Amino acid sequence: MFKIGLDLGYGYTKGINDNNKEILFPSIISMDMGFSPLDSSSDIFKKHKEFNIRTVQENLKISISNCIDRREFLVGENARNESNSSNLLDNNKIKSIETKVLLAASSVLLFPHDKVPVNLITGLPINQIRSQKQEFKDMLMKYKAVVSLPEYNIEKLIKFDKVDILPQGTGAVYASIWNDIKKYTIPNTYILFIDWGYKTIDYIVFSINSNGVPKLAGNFSGSLNNGMFQIGNDANMAFQSKTGQMLEVGFLNQLVADGKTWFDGSWVDISKELNLIEDDRARKVKAALKSKLADIIDKIAVTFIGGGGGITMYPYLKDFSSNTQLVDDAQMGNAKGYKLIADIRDKMQK
Repeated sequence: MFKIGLDLGYGYTKGINDNNKEILFPSIISMDMGFSPLDSSSDIFKKHKEFNIRTVQENLKISISNCIDRREFLVGENARNESNSSNLLDNNKIKSIETKVLLAASSVLLFPHDKVPVNLITGLPINQIRSQKQEFKDMLMKYKAVVSLPEYNIEKLIKFDKVDILPQGTGAVYASIWNDIKKYTIPNTYILFIDWGYKTIDYIVFSINSNGVPKLAGNFSGSLNNGMFQIGNDANMAFQSKTGQMLEVGFLNQLVADGKTWFDGSWVDISKELNLIEDDRARKVKAALKSKLADIIDKIAVTFIGGGGGITMYPYLKDFSSNTQLVDDAQMGNAKGYKLIADIRDKMQK
Protein backbone atom coordinates (compact mmCIF):
# COMPACT_ATOMS: atom_id res chain seq x y z
CA MET A 1 0.00 0.00 0.00
CA PHE A 2 1.37 3.41 -1.02
CA LYS A 3 1.97 5.56 2.10
CA ILE A 4 1.67 9.34 2.51
CA GLY A 5 2.65 11.15 5.70
CA LEU A 6 0.75 14.45 5.86
CA ASP A 7 0.85 17.25 8.42
CA LEU A 8 -2.04 19.67 7.80
CA GLY A 9 -0.58 22.39 9.99
CA TYR A 10 -2.18 25.72 10.81
CA GLY A 11 0.82 27.55 9.37
CA TYR A 12 2.17 25.18 6.73
CA THR A 13 1.09 21.97 5.02
CA LYS A 14 3.87 19.37 4.97
CA GLY A 15 3.98 15.95 3.36
CA ILE A 16 6.12 13.08 2.14
CA ASN A 17 5.29 9.91 0.20
CA ASP A 18 6.82 6.49 -0.43
CA ASN A 19 8.83 7.92 -3.30
CA ASN A 20 10.38 10.42 -0.83
CA LYS A 21 8.72 13.30 -2.66
CA GLU A 22 8.27 16.17 -0.19
CA ILE A 23 5.89 19.14 -0.17
CA LEU A 24 5.84 22.27 1.96
CA PHE A 25 3.57 25.27 1.41
CA PRO A 26 1.62 27.81 3.52
CA SER A 27 -1.82 26.66 4.72
CA ILE A 28 -3.58 29.48 2.87
CA ILE A 29 -6.29 29.18 0.22
CA SER A 30 -8.19 31.56 -2.02
CA MET A 31 -11.10 30.99 -4.38
CA ASP A 32 -9.79 31.63 -7.87
CA MET A 33 -11.97 34.35 -9.38
CA GLY A 34 -10.87 33.42 -12.89
CA PHE A 35 -9.23 36.75 -13.78
CA SER A 36 -6.23 36.66 -16.09
CA PRO A 37 -4.66 39.55 -18.01
CA LEU A 38 -4.03 37.06 -20.86
CA ASP A 39 -6.60 36.02 -23.42
CA SER A 40 -7.63 32.38 -23.11
CA SER A 41 -6.63 31.79 -26.73
CA SER A 42 -3.03 32.80 -26.00
CA ASP A 43 -0.33 30.22 -26.72
CA ILE A 44 0.50 30.02 -23.01
CA PHE A 45 -2.85 28.33 -22.42
CA LYS A 46 -2.33 25.87 -25.26
CA LYS A 47 0.97 24.50 -23.92
CA HIS A 48 1.11 22.72 -20.60
CA LYS A 49 4.02 23.67 -18.38
CA GLU A 50 6.83 21.30 -17.45
CA PHE A 51 6.12 19.78 -14.04
CA ASN A 52 8.60 20.74 -11.32
CA ILE A 53 7.50 20.16 -7.72
CA ARG A 54 9.15 23.31 -6.38
CA THR A 55 7.73 25.54 -9.10
CA VAL A 56 4.28 24.00 -8.78
CA GLN A 57 4.16 24.65 -5.02
CA GLU A 58 5.11 28.30 -5.51
CA ASN A 59 2.34 28.79 -8.09
CA LEU A 60 -0.20 26.24 -6.90
CA LYS A 61 -3.60 26.34 -8.58
CA ILE A 62 -5.97 23.37 -8.34
CA SER A 63 -9.37 22.38 -9.62
CA ILE A 64 -11.64 20.19 -7.45
CA SER A 65 -14.64 18.27 -8.76
CA ASN A 66 -16.90 16.16 -6.54
CA CYS A 67 -19.54 15.23 -9.15
CA ILE A 68 -21.77 18.08 -7.95
CA ASP A 69 -19.70 21.13 -8.83
CA ARG A 70 -16.21 22.16 -9.84
CA ARG A 71 -14.20 24.89 -8.15
CA GLU A 72 -10.74 26.32 -8.63
CA PHE A 73 -8.48 27.51 -5.83
CA LEU A 74 -5.16 29.24 -5.41
CA VAL A 75 -3.17 27.57 -2.64
CA GLY A 76 -0.09 28.40 -0.57
CA GLU A 77 2.19 31.20 -1.74
CA ASN A 78 -0.07 31.74 -4.74
CA ALA A 79 -2.95 32.68 -2.40
CA ARG A 80 -0.97 34.65 0.19
CA ASN A 81 -1.72 38.17 -1.05
CA GLU A 82 -5.20 37.59 -2.45
CA SER A 83 -7.93 39.76 -0.91
CA ASN A 84 -10.18 36.74 -0.29
CA SER A 85 -7.48 34.44 1.13
CA SER A 86 -8.07 32.48 4.33
CA ASN A 87 -5.88 30.50 6.73
CA LEU A 88 -6.52 27.15 8.35
CA LEU A 89 -7.38 28.28 11.88
CA ASP A 90 -10.56 26.40 12.82
CA ASN A 91 -10.30 24.30 15.98
CA ASN A 92 -12.41 21.70 14.18
CA LYS A 93 -10.55 20.84 10.99
CA ILE A 94 -13.21 18.33 10.00
CA LYS A 95 -15.74 20.91 8.82
CA SER A 96 -13.23 23.44 7.49
CA ILE A 97 -13.18 24.23 3.77
CA GLU A 98 -9.49 25.05 4.19
CA THR A 99 -8.81 21.48 5.36
CA LYS A 100 -10.48 19.95 2.31
CA VAL A 101 -8.71 22.26 -0.16
CA LEU A 102 -5.29 21.75 1.47
CA LEU A 103 -5.94 18.01 1.53
CA ALA A 104 -6.78 18.08 -2.18
CA ALA A 105 -3.74 20.18 -3.08
CA SER A 106 -1.27 18.06 -1.10
CA SER A 107 -2.80 14.81 -2.37
CA VAL A 108 -2.63 15.69 -6.05
CA LEU A 109 1.08 16.41 -5.56
CA LEU A 110 1.83 13.29 -3.51
CA PHE A 111 -0.46 10.62 -4.99
CA PRO A 112 1.24 8.05 -7.23
CA HIS A 113 0.67 8.10 -10.98
CA ASP A 114 -0.59 4.52 -10.93
CA LYS A 115 -3.92 3.61 -9.36
CA VAL A 116 -2.85 1.75 -6.22
CA PRO A 117 -4.26 1.64 -2.66
CA VAL A 118 -3.18 4.65 -0.58
CA ASN A 119 -2.57 4.79 3.17
CA LEU A 120 -2.77 8.31 4.62
CA ILE A 121 -1.03 8.88 7.96
CA THR A 122 -1.75 12.24 9.56
CA GLY A 123 -2.37 13.78 12.98
CA LEU A 124 -4.35 16.09 15.23
CA PRO A 125 -3.24 18.24 18.18
CA ILE A 126 -3.26 16.23 21.40
CA ASN A 127 -6.17 18.22 22.83
CA GLN A 128 -8.28 17.55 19.71
CA ILE A 129 -7.47 13.92 19.06
CA ARG A 130 -9.41 12.68 22.07
CA SER A 131 -12.69 14.17 20.84
CA GLN A 132 -12.21 14.42 17.06
CA LYS A 133 -10.11 11.40 16.02
CA GLN A 134 -12.92 9.13 14.83
CA GLU A 135 -14.89 11.87 13.10
CA PHE A 136 -11.75 13.14 11.37
CA LYS A 137 -10.89 9.59 10.25
CA ASP A 138 -14.43 9.04 8.95
CA MET A 139 -14.28 12.28 6.96
CA LEU A 140 -10.96 11.31 5.37
CA MET A 141 -12.15 7.79 4.54
CA LYS A 142 -15.23 9.21 2.82
CA TYR A 143 -13.29 11.90 0.96
CA LYS A 144 -13.47 11.43 -2.80
CA ALA A 145 -12.77 14.05 -5.43
CA VAL A 146 -11.16 14.50 -8.81
CA VAL A 147 -8.35 17.01 -8.36
CA SER A 148 -6.38 18.49 -11.21
CA LEU A 149 -3.52 20.86 -11.90
CA PRO A 150 -4.96 22.55 -15.02
CA GLU A 151 -1.70 24.17 -16.06
CA TYR A 152 0.13 20.81 -16.06
CA ASN A 153 -2.56 18.52 -17.53
CA ILE A 154 -2.49 16.39 -14.37
CA GLU A 155 -5.69 14.90 -12.96
CA LYS A 156 -6.04 12.36 -10.16
CA LEU A 157 -8.87 10.67 -8.30
CA ILE A 158 -8.20 11.30 -4.61
CA LYS A 159 -9.50 8.72 -2.15
CA PHE A 160 -7.89 6.85 0.73
CA ASP A 161 -8.01 3.10 1.33
CA LYS A 162 -6.58 3.34 4.86
CA VAL A 163 -6.28 6.28 7.27
CA ASP A 164 -4.26 6.47 10.48
CA ILE A 165 -4.66 9.42 12.88
CA LEU A 166 -1.81 9.98 15.36
CA PRO A 167 -1.27 12.55 18.12
CA GLN A 168 0.53 15.53 16.62
CA GLY A 169 4.16 15.47 17.72
CA THR A 170 4.54 11.69 17.95
CA GLY A 171 5.77 11.58 14.38
CA ALA A 172 8.49 14.12 15.05
CA VAL A 173 9.62 12.23 18.17
CA TYR A 174 10.04 8.99 16.21
CA ALA A 175 11.85 10.83 13.42
CA SER A 176 14.22 12.32 16.02
CA ILE A 177 15.12 9.21 18.01
CA TRP A 178 14.75 6.26 15.65
CA ASN A 179 18.27 6.26 14.16
CA ASP A 180 19.85 6.31 17.64
CA ILE A 181 17.02 5.03 19.80
CA LYS A 182 19.18 3.56 22.60
CA LYS A 183 20.79 6.94 23.19
CA TYR A 184 17.45 8.53 24.05
CA THR A 185 15.47 5.70 25.64
CA ILE A 186 17.12 5.72 29.04
CA PRO A 187 15.16 3.40 31.38
CA ASN A 188 12.79 5.07 33.85
CA THR A 189 13.06 8.52 32.27
CA TYR A 190 10.93 10.70 29.98
CA ILE A 191 11.29 12.30 26.57
CA LEU A 192 9.61 15.67 26.01
CA PHE A 193 8.84 17.09 22.59
CA ILE A 194 7.70 20.71 22.26
CA ASP A 195 6.05 21.20 18.87
CA TRP A 196 5.75 24.96 18.41
CA GLY A 197 3.33 25.48 15.54
CA TYR A 198 1.42 28.37 14.03
CA LYS A 199 -1.63 28.13 16.27
CA THR A 200 -0.89 25.51 18.92
CA ILE A 201 2.09 24.45 20.98
CA ASP A 202 1.82 20.73 21.52
CA TYR A 203 3.88 19.10 24.24
CA ILE A 204 4.25 15.35 23.90
CA VAL A 205 5.73 13.19 26.64
CA PHE A 206 6.98 9.63 26.24
CA SER A 207 7.71 7.54 29.31
CA ILE A 208 10.57 5.04 29.05
CA ASN A 209 9.99 1.88 31.07
CA SER A 210 12.63 -0.19 32.86
CA ASN A 211 13.33 -2.09 29.63
CA GLY A 212 13.94 1.08 27.64
CA VAL A 213 10.66 0.90 25.71
CA PRO A 214 8.96 4.27 24.99
CA LYS A 215 5.23 4.78 25.46
CA LEU A 216 3.13 7.90 25.00
CA ALA A 217 2.29 9.41 28.38
CA GLY A 218 -1.05 10.98 27.54
CA ASN A 219 -1.64 12.24 31.08
CA PHE A 220 1.42 14.51 30.77
CA SER A 221 0.80 15.58 27.16
CA GLY A 222 -1.34 18.45 25.94
CA SER A 223 -1.61 21.66 23.91
CA LEU A 224 -1.30 25.39 24.50
CA ASN A 225 -3.10 27.85 22.24
CA ASN A 226 -0.45 30.54 21.86
CA GLY A 227 1.85 29.61 18.97
CA MET A 228 3.33 31.81 16.25
CA PHE A 229 -0.15 33.17 15.54
CA GLN A 230 -0.07 34.96 18.90
CA ILE A 231 3.43 36.30 18.23
CA GLY A 232 2.10 37.63 14.93
CA ASN A 233 -0.73 39.42 16.73
CA ASP A 234 1.72 41.02 19.14
CA ALA A 235 4.01 41.99 16.25
CA ASN A 236 1.06 43.61 14.48
CA MET A 237 0.39 45.71 17.56
CA ALA A 238 4.03 46.84 17.52
CA PHE A 239 3.71 47.68 13.84
CA GLN A 240 0.51 49.61 14.48
CA SER A 241 2.18 51.66 17.20
CA LYS A 242 4.72 52.87 14.62
CA THR A 243 2.45 53.31 11.59
CA GLY A 244 -1.13 53.55 12.82
CA GLN A 245 -2.02 50.64 10.51
CA MET A 246 -2.43 46.86 10.86
CA LEU A 247 -1.01 44.38 8.35
CA GLU A 248 -2.87 41.66 6.47
CA VAL A 249 -1.88 38.06 7.30
CA GLY A 250 0.43 37.54 4.31
CA PHE A 251 2.47 40.67 4.98
CA LEU A 252 2.36 40.05 8.73
CA ASN A 253 3.97 36.62 8.38
CA GLN A 254 6.75 38.22 6.34
CA LEU A 255 7.22 40.87 9.06
CA VAL A 256 7.56 38.20 11.76
CA ALA A 257 10.06 36.28 9.61
CA ASP A 258 12.23 39.29 8.68
CA GLY A 259 11.64 41.75 11.53
CA LYS A 260 10.98 44.55 9.05
CA THR A 261 8.78 45.35 6.07
CA TRP A 262 8.46 48.06 3.42
CA PHE A 263 5.48 50.30 4.14
CA ASP A 264 4.37 53.71 2.85
CA GLY A 265 7.71 54.59 1.27
CA SER A 266 10.16 53.36 3.90
CA TRP A 267 11.28 50.38 5.95
CA VAL A 268 9.47 49.77 9.23
CA ASP A 269 11.77 47.80 11.56
CA ILE A 270 10.33 46.10 14.65
CA SER A 271 13.19 43.63 15.18
CA LYS A 272 13.92 44.89 18.73
CA GLU A 273 10.25 44.74 19.69
CA LEU A 274 9.98 41.30 18.08
CA ASN A 275 12.87 39.96 20.15
CA LEU A 276 11.13 41.14 23.32
CA ILE A 277 7.82 39.64 22.17
CA GLU A 278 9.41 36.25 21.43
CA ASP A 279 11.38 36.23 24.66
CA ASP A 280 8.28 37.06 26.71
CA ARG A 281 6.18 34.43 24.94
CA ALA A 282 8.86 31.78 25.46
CA ARG A 283 9.17 32.68 29.13
CA LYS A 284 5.42 32.24 29.66
CA VAL A 285 5.35 28.93 27.78
CA LYS A 286 8.32 27.55 29.74
CA ALA A 287 6.66 28.53 33.01
CA ALA A 288 3.38 26.89 31.97
CA LEU A 289 5.11 23.67 30.91
CA LYS A 290 7.22 23.44 34.05
CA SER A 291 4.09 23.82 36.12
CA LYS A 292 2.22 21.13 34.15
CA LEU A 293 5.21 18.76 34.22
CA ALA A 294 6.31 19.47 37.80
CA ASP A 295 5.98 15.82 38.85
CA ILE A 296 8.41 14.57 36.19
CA ILE A 297 10.53 17.60 35.28
CA ASP A 298 13.69 16.19 36.92
CA LYS A 299 13.30 12.87 35.07
CA ILE A 300 13.18 14.33 31.55
CA ALA A 301 16.29 12.99 29.81
CA VAL A 302 15.94 15.05 26.62
CA THR A 303 13.72 17.86 25.40
CA PHE A 304 13.24 18.14 21.66
CA ILE A 305 12.10 21.41 20.04
CA GLY A 306 10.33 21.17 16.69
CA GLY A 307 7.69 22.64 14.44
CA GLY A 308 8.08 25.61 12.14
CA GLY A 309 7.85 27.96 15.11
CA GLY A 310 10.37 25.85 16.98
CA ILE A 311 13.09 27.00 14.60
CA THR A 312 12.38 30.63 15.47
CA MET A 313 11.85 30.04 19.18
CA TYR A 314 14.71 27.61 19.90
CA PRO A 315 17.16 30.33 21.08
CA TYR A 316 14.63 31.25 23.79
CA LEU A 317 13.83 27.63 24.70
CA LYS A 318 17.25 25.97 24.74
CA ASP A 319 17.62 26.53 28.48
CA PHE A 320 14.40 24.65 29.27
CA SER A 321 16.33 21.58 30.42
CA SER A 322 19.93 20.44 30.67
CA ASN A 323 19.58 18.58 27.36
CA THR A 324 17.43 20.57 24.95
CA GLN A 325 17.85 19.99 21.22
CA LEU A 326 16.39 21.42 18.04
CA VAL A 327 15.35 18.44 15.92
CA ASP A 328 16.71 17.99 12.43
CA ASP A 329 14.35 19.25 9.71
CA ALA A 330 12.05 20.64 12.41
CA GLN A 331 9.30 21.81 10.08
CA MET A 332 8.97 18.46 8.28
CA GLY A 333 9.41 16.31 11.40
CA ASN A 334 5.80 15.23 11.90
CA ALA A 335 5.13 14.36 8.26
CA LYS A 336 8.31 12.31 7.99
CA GLY A 337 7.66 10.68 11.36
CA TYR A 338 4.10 9.74 10.45
CA LYS A 339 5.37 7.80 7.43
CA LEU A 340 8.22 6.32 9.48
CA ILE A 341 5.74 4.96 12.05
CA ALA A 342 3.73 3.34 9.25
CA ASP A 343 6.93 1.89 7.75
CA ILE A 344 7.87 0.39 11.14
CA ARG A 345 4.37 -1.03 11.56
CA ASP A 346 4.43 -2.65 8.12
CA LYS A 347 7.84 -4.24 8.74
CA MET A 348 6.68 -5.67 12.06
CA GLN A 349 3.60 -7.17 10.42
CA LYS A 350 5.60 -9.03 7.77
